[in-house]
Amino acid sequence: MSTGLDVQYIDGAMRPVSQGGERSWDRLSMYGEGCFDTLRAYQGGLLMADKHLERIHRGLKHINIAVPGELSSTELFYELLKEFLQINKVQNEDVRIRIQVWADDRTVGYHHHKNRKPRMRVEGSILNEEYVMDPQQPWKLRTSTVRKIPSQALPSDVKWTNGINYILAAAEAADHRADDALMLDVRNNISETTLANVFWKKGETIYTPSEKCDLLPGITRALVIKGLQEDGFKVETGEYFRENLVASDFVWLTNSVRELIPVCQLDDESIPFDLNFWDILSTRFQQTRNSLLHHVDI
Repeated sequence: MSTGLDVQYIDGAMRPVSQGGERSWDRLSMYGEGCFDTLRAYQGGLLMADKHLERIHRGLKHINIAVPGELSSTELFYELLKEFLQINKVQNEDVRIRIQVWADDRTVGYHHHKNRKPRMRVEGSILNEEYVMDPQQPWKLRTSTVRKIPSQALPSDVKWTNGINYILAAAEAADHRADDALMLDVRNNISETTLANVFWKKGETIYTPSEKCDLLPGITRALVIKGLQEDGFKVETGEYFRENLVASDFVWLTNSVRELIPVCQLDDESIPFDLNFWDILSTRFQQTRNSLLHHVDI
C-alpha cells in the first residue's frame, strides 16, 4: 500500500492533512461515490418517507456502503427528520430536505475498502411560492443532446451524487432559456427531465415513459399514476418519441418537491394547456397527498 503525505494543497494554501479540510479528500470528492434523496415536509407532515428511505438503501447496497444507524429503520428515520425540523424551528413550514450518504474512505483508485463506515449529511431549505403548483407559471423544456446513462451502465432507480449528465443537460437547457431539459435515452425514447418524470394527455389516455427508458421511477410519479387510474383514466407506460409530446393535449412533470409542473413549450413548439384536466389532476393529487401524510409529533 502507498503511504499518504503529511501536507496537501487545498483552497489556495498548503495545509497539514491532519487539519480541517482533510475530510474533503474522500471518495465523494474524488469519484462522486454516494447517493442522496430529497423529500418535502409539509408543516411537519412527511409524504412517503419510507419510500425515500428504501431508495437510499438500494443505492448504498449498490455501492457497498453500510446503512447509517439513523437510517436503519423507518422509525429512526422519522425521529431524525423530527429532530432536524425541530432544531431548525421549521415545524410549521414547507421544507425541502436532502439526505446524502457517502463513505468515510480515502482510498485512491476504483477499488475501495470493504465494510466502509458511512458519512451522512442532512440539510434543507424553506420553500417559497415558487414551489406552489401554479398553472400560470408553466415550464419551457429543451430537448437535450445529452442522453440518459443506460440502466445497464448505472442503475436508474437511485439518485447518485455524481450527476454529471444531468448537470450538462441542465446547462444546455439554461443556455436556451428553458426551465429544464427533456432527456432521451440512447434509443431516442423520452426518458425524463433533469428534475422530474414526464406525463402527457392525448384524448382520454394518459402516457408516461416506462422504466425501460432509463428513468428514475419517481415516488410522486407512482402516486399520480395510482390516482389517475382510480379516477378511471387509462394510463399507458411505454417507449415514446419526442413527437408524442408536441402532438399531445397537455404535458406536465412530477417530482417530490415541486409536485406537479405544467409545460407550455418544448423547444420552439407550443403545447396546449387543458385547464379542466389540470383542475382534476391537481385536486386529486392534493387529496391523495393529504390522505398519506405522516405527521411527526412535533
